[in-house]
Amino acid sequence: MTSAGATVVALHHRAKSETSRYRGSSDIAGGVDLAISVSRDRQAGIIKLDCFKSRFSEEFSMTLRPQLHDRGDFAVTDRADAAPGPTIAEQLWAAIQSKPGQSQSALMATTGLPEHRMIATLDDLDGKLWRSARGPRGAKCYFPMDSPAQLEMEAPEATDE
Repeated sequence: MTSAGATVVALHHRAKSETSRYRGSSDIAGGVDLAISVSRDRQAGIIKLDCFKSRFSEEFSMTLRPQLHDRGDFAVTDRADAAPGPTIAEQLWAAIQSKPGQSQSALMATTGLPEHRMIATLDDLDGKLWRSARGPRGAKCYFPMDSPAQLEMEAPEATDE
């Protein structure tokens, strides 16, 4: 499979020992190009990734904070240059403010947001941050409200489709 350009991901569990990175033969680490140990701190709500083998770069560590409710992604928390970006609502509000009357497809092209999350946010905040109206060929177009509410509102939770 790899000769055809495919990527193979093997998931393996850790040993009970805290010092071990994986359980089993040393052939496991010998047969991979990249090995990453994943751990979770439930109380802090973070995920820690430790690369302990890489044929392509130096080994690294990073800490991620899931942002699944509003952004549907993960923020890197242990790097100064990795401040979390704007929420989906903030990105849509800025795009609608900069060019009123955009359709859903135009907003998707402008923002690069995932379609199902973008549409859920557009529908949830319609009449609060922006208003929608039918445009050419029945397209739903979005316009800024005269006095938009603050962006403190939560975006809807993403659902798997």
